[in-house]
Amino acid sequence: MKPMVSVALLAGVLFVTPSAALDFPTVSGQVDATFDVIAAQIELEQAQKSVQLQRYPEDYSLSLNPTTKVTSLVDGDFGEEVAVSANIQIKAPVGMSALEKERLAFALDSLEIADTSLSIVQFQAYEKLFSLYQAAWLLQQEQSVIELELGAAELYRETLLEQFQAGRANMAGLSSAEEDYAELENALTQNQLEQRLAWFALVSYGQMNLEPEKLDSFSLQTEEIPEPPELAVWLKENHPSLKGEYVKVRQLQQTMERLESPDIGVGIKPFYTYEDHSASLTFDPYNPGFTGSYSFPLQTFGEIPSGSGSSVSTWSTGLTVEFSIGSNKNDSLEAEVLSLDLKTAESRIAYLTDSLNLSLRSAYQKYLRSQDLLEQARMNLLRSESNLRLVGEMDRSGRVTVYDRREAEAVAARDRWKIESARIETEKAWLDLLDQAVWFDQVSIPGRVNNE
Repeated sequence: MKPMVSVALLAGVLFVTPSAALDFPTVSGQVDATFDVIAAQIELEQAQKSVQLQRYPEDYSLSLNPTTKVTSLVDGDFGEEVAVSANIQIKAPVGMSALEKERLAFALDSLEIADTSLSIVQFQAYEKLFSLYQAAWLLQQEQSVIELELGAAELYRETLLEQFQAGRANMAGLSSAEEDYAELENALTQNQLEQRLAWFALVSYGQMNLEPEKLDSFSLQTEEIPEPPELAVWLKENHPSLKGEYVKVRQLQQTMERLESPDIGVGIKPFYTYEDHSASLTFDPYNPGFTGSYSFPLQTFGEIPSGSGSSVSTWSTGLTVEFSIGSNKNDSLEAEVLSLDLKTAESRIAYLTDSLNLSLRSAYQKYLRSQDLLEQARMNLLRSESNLRLVGEMDRSGRVTVYDRREAEAVAARDRWKIESARIETEKAWLDLLDQAVWFDQVSIPGRVNNE
């Protein structure tokens, strides 16, 4: 039974009591606390905010513009008539222009890419935590192996010393034994230093505040995944780098279509006037929205006498159609520049596809090679364990020395450690292959957060 784990999570930092055992599922829970994932989450939030912004490109607005008009007769007093009037204008958008629709489409593209990127960064953070955890665990396991090897080397040194003193061994052999012992002492010291460094790397990346402690063993159950030809088809549709390039091509094509469309402007404006009152309502179908305007008098101080003759107030109404057409020369030139960018983007897709397929095949071959090395390590262990059993049988009949038995034990222990090292390399190669193929959501990975 594993020891109980006492965990507290505060502000993204994991605190584990020094007496608690640390296992990888606990460590993998720190994926979202890593800097890379936090940065990707912020980018996703920014993309979401950008979409919200583009959905509402313009606010409703109300403006009030008061006007004071002072009128004087020739040779008359200043300000014989002061008129105060006002104009109220209301703007109410009811739709989106072609440019605004384009910006919204681009923002939605960025949101999709940011969401995909977050999923990938989370898996890569899991992969790195796994690598750092296993590196620290292997170093912890290797310490006992080195200590066993050091014990065997000490017995061998003492045996040679006794033989040298009895005249049955030479100085060269004794010196070689001394050097082997010194190298193992250095290896043990180096191992302890590397353990501290590996622990620091693990807790730093995982944002964990805890003291060095013993780690539990953790093993992934790797699943079979398709071979490179099938993965290449999947990769072409799902790799974020390619998806980003496809988005660029689509955006360039969309922008070029907008720029190459006729530059025509139309506005419809009904109006009405009566005495000092006037009102109008404008609608622009290309930038969908209404603009209403109403001007009216507020107060008149003083009066300038009107001329002779009768004056009859009348009203008028009508409809103004505003129509404009542009040469579109500037937009056409910009579209030509974008057409070159489009060719570059299409070429980059072809290059990137080949590069990703090459990386995929390389990762697949590395995974196969790691499996072969694991099988080779198992064969080596079978031989060393067979030798250990043979030494045990000979030991019972008194035909081997204590050193022979200790050396056989050390060799078997080292081979068992090499199997664990090869196993971890296989699991790391498997995770790297999943990363290269963007296949990690298609398999079950123990201890991975956000795993569908």
